[in-house]
Amino acid sequence: MERFDVVVIGAGHAGAEAAYAASRLGCKTALVTFDAGKIAAMSCNPSIGGLGKGQLVKEVDALGGIMGIVADRSAIQYRILNASKGPAVRATRAQCDKYVYSREAGEILANARNLKIIADEACSISINPCDRVDGVVLADAGRIEARAVVVAAGTFLRGLMHTGKNKTIGGRHGDRASNILSQSLESCGFELFRLKTGTPARILKRSIDFSKLQEQRGDNEPRPFSFYVKSPVFPALRQISCHITYTNPQVHEIINKNINRSPLFAGEIKGVGPRYCPSIEDKVKRFFNRNQHQVFLEPEGLDGDEYYPNGISTSLPSDVQEEFIRAIAGLENAVFTRFGYAVEYDCIDPRILRSTLESKDVAGLFFAGQINGTSGYEEAAAQGLVAGANAALLAQNKDSLIISREMAYIGVMIDDLTTRGADEPYRMFTSRAEHRLSLREDNADIRLFELAAGAGLIGQKEVDITSEKLNSIKKYKNIAENHRMKQGVSAAELLKRPEINWRTLCELGLPGLDARREVYEQIETQIKYEGYIKRDLELLDGVKRQERMKIPAWVEYDKVPGLSNEIKNRLKATRPETLGQMNRMPGITPAAVANLVIFIKISEERRKRDRQ
Repeated sequence: MERFDVVVIGAGHAGAEAAYAASRLGCKTALVTFDAGKIAAMSCNPSIGGLGKGQLVKEVDALGGIMGIVADRSAIQYRILNASKGPAVRATRAQCDKYVYSREAGEILANARNLKIIADEACSISINPCDRVDGVVLADAGRIEARAVVVAAGTFLRGLMHTGKNKTIGGRHGDRASNILSQSLESCGFELFRLKTGTPARILKRSIDFSKLQEQRGDNEPRPFSFYVKSPVFPALRQISCHITYTNPQVHEIINKNINRSPLFAGEIKGVGPRYCPSIEDKVKRFFNRNQHQVFLEPEGLDGDEYYPNGISTSLPSDVQEEFIRAIAGLENAVFTRFGYAVEYDCIDPRILRSTLESKDVAGLFFAGQINGTSGYEEAAAQGLVAGANAALLAQNKDSLIISREMAYIGVMIDDLTTRGADEPYRMFTSRAEHRLSLREDNADIRLFELAAGAGLIGQKEVDITSEKLNSIKKYKNIAENHRMKQGVSAAELLKRPEINWRTLCELGLPGLDARREVYEQIETQIKYEGYIKRDLELLDGVKRQERMKIPAWVEYDKVPGLSNEIKNRLKATRPETLGQMNRMPGITPAAVANLVIFIKISEERRKRDRQ
């Protein structure tokens, strides 16, 4: 029987990051997947990043993950979103060649130390009498031992695809589902529920009339995702354009006429879909006053011939898809390589997880990705890294990696999931982060490199790169504060003006032309937003004090006076680890928090007296 420190089930974006993190921390790791040729496959839109999501990718990179590196190797268009707005809400997005992306991710994992990729099906989780995971049973290879297990099954747990009345068992187009593992989780006491996501049809490039479309070019000076790994040639691949078209009243009429044929509206789909990425039939019904919806036509690769029509995800029957898509400008002669579908799949309630993404009931069992109720490659990758790292640290009897919400978008997401749950697929937005001015994507390396280095996720090379960047920022900021311009005003004072930037100052005589862009942009942000950042940091100090107060495991909520039965039931279901988590739970009042604090203090004094 083969023994591993960590076994990861599923090789999507969550599983890939989990396996890489665990192996990088020195654990003997197994990655179990149906198909070793589809690691980190882009099942839906072939893009990485975006609003709120770009921040996650940068944080994954800062913590030693692979998503940013792979995106840079496969990107065929870069764009900074919200470039005209403040730095808190800017985000990088890259359209990628999905074939190159999966190939590069697979190559990184194939060459990773301590990592074995096993093409097999995980049938069940083995748990010992002490409620601790101790292995995984595979369909072909039998049982393998593990000190920790990460379940990152994506949409494969009892996956069911819908196109009209046609139902196909599978986690995505061309792949089967995993039904046995769901049964194993239920037998272990986990309650599963259904969520739903979807994808649009794919269209042949040569059937698109690009003369009727609006061209969308990428940035002239693209910026990489990765802080640490630079491609010898950047961008690594040829950059190309995407295109924009729109639905119209005729399209909406066709959809409305056939709405009863949609499994979503016919009641055949039970799972809840993503509110922020709805199907086109859902958009037409919900926003009935709108005459059009934007459709982004995005290439799936440089050498491939398929285009992804972003914005018209659907589960309508294939004949209806043909009719309404061919009513869109530029797509009148569309040839379909496959039709859109919705997929339902099993999830757990993430409130049963600790902030490490470990189960509160089964020691050593971690969950990451869409099984936790999230939607998106970036959300999955971030969870995978945290779960994989903590599985490895647990196997090595080391301190856990805890990322709180004031430290990173990753912390915001995990805190939201573990305190509030996910009754619909969760998607990250900048608006979810209370401290987004401090949690910018451009400073993710500065924010997280000490945490990453302390956990062993990055090495000396990455530490040296970040330290050199910090020293450069300090050096040139000092120059700006001490260099006098006209009328004795410092360069730093001038930089506070909205119309002045670093290059303007250099033209006026500031000796800073040799500063790298990533350095002087940090200085610009720090100086221009100094007051806001200072206020945010002061607020963070107060938040941290509350966050640090842990709720002891011995607390019995039924014995806490002053709590309503509803609040007691919420607390027993979620079992928050800190007062901060409790405070953010739905329906929790300040009085309930105060009552618990008093109860804990009185109980601790009583327990202390009893021990004496």
